[in-house]
Amino acid sequence: MKFSFGIRLPLSISAEGTTWAVDGAQAHPFPAAKGPINLNQGNPNTLALQKNGAGVAFTFPQKTWTQVQDQRAWGKETFVLAYCYYFPGKVTAPEINYRLIIGAP
Repeated sequence: MKFSFGIRLPLSISAEGTTWAVDGAQAHPFPAAKGPINLNQGNPNTLALQKNGAGVAFTFPQKTWTQVQDQRAWGKETFVLAYCYYFPGKVTAPEINYRLIIGAP
């Protein structure tokens, strides 16, 4: 079984100085010009967005697959934050707790 979601962000965030970071590493700006499709792919515990000292952080219960992607390659005017978790084995009543922090990550 798989659980996934994606969050679409407007291209305007690149001009506004919004950054993304995984696991507390160095923050990266969203690019103003079309470049690589995948800005990041990996298995972090935390994915954070920040602008002017405030932001949002997604903390996952365990390392799982995430992606920060530029959608301009497909003619879309968005960036996407994607998340996917595969439940191990046969799961009848899964329970996963997610934490979403609004404010300074």
